[in-house]
Amino acid sequence: MELDSYQPGNIIYTDLYSLKTTDGVTTAIIAGHPTQRGYKNADGENSRYKLITGFLGIATKIVIAVDQDNHCLRRIHHNTSLATTFSGLCASRGYQVKMVHRTMQSELFRLAMA
Repeated sequence: MELDSYQPGNIIYTDLYSLKTTDGVTTAIIAGHPTQRGYKNADGENSRYKLITGFLGIATKIVIAVDQDNHCLRRIHHNTSLATTFSGLCASRGYQVKMVHRTMQSELFRLAMA
């Protein structure tokens, strides 16, 4: 949970498949669907996430979410609820650089973590 800088007085939280904002009385979905998993860049409840394990508001109108099982970071524009890929190749594992026999090689990420 964190304070919602786009809607002062609200907090943002996740139910693992969607991001929501609440003032303690009313709750609204910012992005994702509470019961439908997957991967889809879209607006509002039309966007899909496999497992949101963390998020961070980086600007008044932008939230970055860790979509762990899709192996990427997603950018959500709070005012339009549009979800797009921020980093990584969603639905495909990324890479990790490691030293092997004094040379750098890449290998797949095992999972994204918040």
